[in-house]
Amino acid sequence: MIPEHSSQNTATTGTFRLLRENAWVKEWLTPWNQHIVDPKTRWLAWIPTAAEFIAAWDAAGATARQDLQAAFTFYPYELETEIAAVLSHLEQTAPQASVAMRASLFTPSSELSPQQQRFTRALATHLEVVGAPKLLAMETRFCCVMYNDAGFHLDLRISSSWEVPTDPELLALLPATLTPETLRRHRVVQLLRANRGLLEPEPGAQPLPGMDELPGGCQA
Repeated sequence: MIPEHSSQNTATTGTFRLLRENAWVKEWLTPWNQHIVDPKTRWLAWIPTAAEFIAAWDAAGATARQDLQAAFTFYPYELETEIAAVLSHLEQTAPQASVAMRASLFTPSSELSPQQQRFTRALATHLEVVGAPKLLAMETRFCCVMYNDAGFHLDLRISSSWEVPTDPELLALLPATLTPETLRRHRVVQLLRANRGLLEPEPGAQPLPGMDELPGGCQA
């Protein structure tokens, strides 16, 4: 289901100002007076199916399509079938946009630009200061993972090395099928498998970028 559209939002909190929000993006004015269009797909808040994306694209005007292009940049790389369907449609209806959007897709080896990194770090601090709510991505016996615009937040429930899950235990948490509805859980499990140090935190250790430790239990 497509999130409800909010046309213009001029809410101001802290040092960031939210200028605009719709189903696909949020537009912020940063403390350094820069306008940033932040796609909701970046933090997996909104993962449309290919059919939903195509329907929105076909109905959109030129301005709205800019938001859609921004959102497609961070469309989950795991959903290869969905990506292929969108690009196939665009090749027939908007070939120039198709080429640009294919080239801009974020992949597992991609990195945020210095500008994006500055924005996400500052936004994460801002959201923590204002107590922005977090939503549940996954909960298990050994951790609770929440998420918001700042990315994933990990709250460990491990008091000894004996409680650290094995790789087969983590694999068992992967969803049986990979869809927009199961993508968050899949992404979290794969992040934990690739960064097992997150499950055995040491004093003073730095959390994985995009997956900060969340103190105080599994409460948003």
